[in-house]
Amino acid sequence: MTLMRVKALTYDHNADQAAVVLEELTGGVGLGFLVPMNEADRLARTLGLTPCPCVPVLDLVEDILAHFEASISRIILDGADAGISAVLYLGQDGAEAAFPCHPADALALAKRAGTPIYATDAALRHACPLDRPHGHEAADVGEWLERVRPEDFAA
Repeated sequence: MTLMRVKALTYDHNADQAAVVLEELTGGVGLGFLVPMNEADRLARTLGLTPCPCVPVLDLVEDILAHFEASISRIILDGADAGISAVLYLGQDGAEAAFPCHPADALALAKRAGTPIYATDAALRHACPLDRPHGHEAADVGEWLERVRPEDFAA
């Protein structure tokens, strides 16, 4: 598995979806996928991209975890032909349980908890090198991120 971090979140208000871009910690590979706007909004708030950082449902999850003295240990992003999925791993007293989770919500919870984000080899089959983004001539990642839109990730 590969340790990842969130690189960017790009909205397309006309398509009612957003693209999340993650990168390896070394910055060599980028993984992008589409998420619904409601999930993107929660992630954007967590990333500090909006004026209001409040996400009540994520606050509720954290309060429940605190009540039961559990914590988020990691998330794992996996891939299939249909796209990217996520599993949230919770730990308590040395035991661990796995729960399916929307990818953007899993990313937001991991970011809030400061826990690792991993991508499986199956997820990374959806990735491309960041020095030469798939379908773009831009050599500069910053320039590519300014231009990338959710429809660029459509099958």
